[in-house]
Amino acid sequence: MKKYFCSLVIALLAFSSTKAQQFDVSADLRARFENRNGYGTLKPDSEKAASFISQRTRLTFDYSFKILY
Repeated sequence: MKKYFCSLVIALLAFSSTKAQQFDVSADLRARFENRNGYGTLKPDSEKAASFISQRTRLTFDYSFKILY
């Protein structure tokens, strides 16, 4: 067991000292309110106004890898 543990520690130290890796995950959530009530034109009397909220979601995955000497 001790021999296995020592070899594992040596392997981890050797690998971690020569390479650097980074993985980032980020999210961007944007809510947008919109009210359609005849913008840009005259609204007919028979038309009702519409209000709603829409959402935009952006997920970003970033991976970087550097070899350090």
